[in-house]
Amino acid sequence: MIQKDEILEILKSVLYPKTDSDILSRGTLKEFTAEGDRIAVDLEFRDAEPGMKWVIEGRCKKAIRDRFPDARIEVNVDIVPPDGPRESTRTSRGPDRLQRDLLPGVRNPIAVASGKGGVGKSTVAVNLACALAASGKKTGLFDSDIYGPNIPRMLGIEGRLPEAVDGKIAPIETDGLRVMSLGLIARPDQAVIWRGPMVSKAIERMLADARWGDLDYLVSDLPPGTGDAQLTLSQRLTLAGAVMVTTPQGVSQSDVRRGIVMFRNVGVPILGLIENMAYYTCPECGTKEEIFPGRGVEEMARDFSIDLLGKIPIDPRISASGDSGRPVVLTDPEGEIGMAFRDIARSVIRLTAVSGQTSGSPAREP
Repeated sequence: MIQKDEILEILKSVLYPKTDSDILSRGTLKEFTAEGDRIAVDLEFRDAEPGMKWVIEGRCKKAIRDRFPDARIEVNVDIVPPDGPRESTRTSRGPDRLQRDLLPGVRNPIAVASGKGGVGKSTVAVNLACALAASGKKTGLFDSDIYGPNIPRMLGIEGRLPEAVDGKIAPIETDGLRVMSLGLIARPDQAVIWRGPMVSKAIERMLADARWGDLDYLVSDLPPGTGDAQLTLSQRLTLAGAVMVTTPQGVSQSDVRRGIVMFRNVGVPILGLIENMAYYTCPECGTKEEIFPGRGVEEMARDFSIDLLGKIPIDPRISASGDSGRPVVLTDPEGEIGMAFRDIARSVIRLTAVSGQTSGSPAREP
């Protein structure tokens, strides 16, 4: 059994940001729980900058994980104004929020985001959804990239029109997925020229008007950036978490870091990182070579105390599968790429089960 004195000793080794003093000299350990392999710590700080929450939580998680590498670690930091009532930075994530009415049968809505275009986010979303469905989970895929809805082409369902059933739109079903996208409704050559409020309204209506039914997972492919689409999903759904997609380049990682901060600021847990285009495997000799520069993904995972869910190689078959409408997870499930996505799907299932969402109970903060 992990004792409170052990945790206190660890926390005293964690420095408060930009100082030489430990965090317990600036804050208070309000609550400590150790049950099995789970360690939960609640800390309170007065008159601290709100942004310090994420820095302190990350440092504490890392310090505890260094001592207890196999533990499930939860750290929550509350910032209290020097005068006035306590203002918790937690976000209520129980099933009593709007999701109960908007998506009553969806247990785990998951966002796939990048903060930047051109990193293969839609490819990851499609293959992750297919891998979840192949594992036996009831899965939906929502294409919320209003300006570039490519999911229908990547799944080979372009031209198929959703039907109305009992006043709701029935998502297109393919390969075990229920799919909804503006690309199923708009003409292929039609450009969407909408301002922010119209984008938010369109996303909300497509979610609410679709007859999703009973789903274990609803994977949402988000557009690049940290704007209206991201905020709409974060505020209108109790997201089980976000999966962040990056490439090895520092420019991509900078945008992903901003995306992580944005999601955490609105109370959305980060399930982990996926590094796309991480390496190239020579088909002749099997040698792996890192084509793009940059080795900061592991460092970013450590900085934010989140998991690196997997690395996806550069492979012409991935591009070809997107153009042909047959995701590589389905065409080559036992190959290197298929196995990588299946491993990522298993990690997502494990992480959402830990959060309590799979059983339908309120999710705990990361």
